[in-house]
Amino acid sequence: MTSIPTAAPPSPPRPGDPPGDTVKAMNRWLLDALDVVATVGAAQPGLKQDDGNASVLGAAKSALARLYNFEAMAFFLLDRSGLDFPLEDCQPPTVAGAISRELDLQISDGVFAWALQRNHPVIVPAAHFPGSILLHGLTTRSGTVGMFLGIIAERRPFVPDGCQKLISIVLTNSANAIQTAGLWRELQAYNANLEAAIEERTNELRQAKEAAHAANAAKSEFLANMSHEIRTPMNGVLGTTAMLLDTDLHGEQRDFAETIESSGRELLTIINDILDFSKLEAGKLRIESIPFDLHHTLSDVVDLLAAKAKSRGISLSLRGSPTVPGRLVGDPSRVRQVVTNLVDNAIKFTHEGYVLVGLTAATDPGHPTMAQVTIAVKDSGIGIPESKQQHVFEKFTQADASTTRKYGGTGLGLAICRQLTELMGGKIGVESKPEHGSTFRVTIPFPIAVEAGAPAPAPRPAAEVTSNRGRVLLAEDHPANQKIAVWMLKKIGYDVDVAATGREVLACLERTAYAAILMDCQMPDLDGYEATAQIRARTDARQSIPIIAMTASALPADRDRCLAAKMNDYLSKPFQREDLEKVLSRWVPLAGNAADL
Repeated sequence: MTSIPTAAPPSPPRPGDPPGDTVKAMNRWLLDALDVVATVGAAQPGLKQDDGNASVLGAAKSALARLYNFEAMAFFLLDRSGLDFPLEDCQPPTVAGAISRELDLQISDGVFAWALQRNHPVIVPAAHFPGSILLHGLTTRSGTVGMFLGIIAERRPFVPDGCQKLISIVLTNSANAIQTAGLWRELQAYNANLEAAIEERTNELRQAKEAAHAANAAKSEFLANMSHEIRTPMNGVLGTTAMLLDTDLHGEQRDFAETIESSGRELLTIINDILDFSKLEAGKLRIESIPFDLHHTLSDVVDLLAAKAKSRGISLSLRGSPTVPGRLVGDPSRVRQVVTNLVDNAIKFTHEGYVLVGLTAATDPGHPTMAQVTIAVKDSGIGIPESKQQHVFEKFTQADASTTRKYGGTGLGLAICRQLTELMGGKIGVESKPEHGSTFRVTIPFPIAVEAGAPAPAPRPAAEVTSNRGRVLLAEDHPANQKIAVWMLKKIGYDVDVAATGREVLACLERTAYAAILMDCQMPDLDGYEATAQIRARTDARQSIPIIAMTASALPADRDRCLAAKMNDYLSKPFQREDLEKVLSRWVPLAGNAADL
């Protein structure tokens, strides 16, 4: 049997031994023991936490060998079930079987349990070895880790108390290190499981996000298609009604036509509200920042709705303030949309009396380039109960169900107003009492526009209807839309040629010089985008002809796509004659009659 190199403690003095030798031997052993204690205190904490039990037990065996001359050493560690102590390490390995049998015998004799309870060396005669065994539990404050078994050559060994205490220190420290290593492994396994769970959850969230993006894209595509499909016949309905109203009609016929026109406009408003709300929900509605005249914008709203207010016997007026700067920077179309909705609601819910649009502004001396603008729409209408006021800005919500039945509407208008106002950095609120009217206030911060050095050019005067405004090419495949656009263009004063496909557009352009092209984007054979690309690829003067997209696709992405295709401007269907005239006036000179080739 191979023994472990050790430095055993000195034997008790025998008669005749020189006293000095015994003292020197004891001193050497004590110094060595102190060194072991210091080593034990530093070695175990110095082990890497992921080294495992082998490193801990290796350090323990080295320390124990310096403390006592064991013939063999073995460590039995408690298994996960907590019911068995399998052999973990044996030195030398050749005695592993005999040591295991020895432990089984000590368990059956009760010595094993006694040693666990004492947490101190227990020395008893061995059954399978000629000498003795030393048992010592590997225990910590929180429980048992295992058992140490050491083989001693002598049947009745002398193990000094100090040596036994040092052995206890080594084994207790080893037990703590084994327990710490086990906890570290459990923590590592938990972290690995946690990381796997996090990765799995992250993948699930990523897939959900991708699915949401795909659903959002599908919804956007559906909205774009539905918008196009609804707006195309709506353009036919409203355009044909406008043509009908331009003819000689007797009183009942005109009333019928005006009812069709009014109902069509209301349906278009609902379509626009749903489309705008969907764009807001998808985060695809953008706010522009351009210089504009806020007073002029509000005047346009009042002028637009003046006839409706007059028909209901309601006074509609605008009251400005000298504190409002002449030019601000913001999105005039979205401001107009918010105020139009508020004024239209005020007219709808007011049976008699007035609707007043008030405009004020305040500036902060600390921020002289910013104006805090407040637009108040006050009416003498039916009012809103206090309990309902907090809900009127929620989507699909009105003051009560009877409101929808009596006045109509989707309940989206004020929700859109709130979201648009917040997108512009502002806030909206309401003050109201039933039967005493309501006041809606919109407060938005606007940068004050820097005045240019040169005066702005005077607006172009409205031209009289004349057939000398130029010849334009209408690219449109829908017969009803062709008829309506030709009628509008002739009323404005343009001569018109019609092309039903993109290839017809290119053929017409070869024969005739046009002042502008009104280009439908979705046409058979060759669509408007490809036709525009081929025109811009020309090398002659026709390459730069103004091309105005005239399409039922009304999403911001549709406008961007048209401009990216090098079209000059964009007009969504259905539109009124004034809209068409306004966009053409930006690109076609008043006397821009083009000569035939």
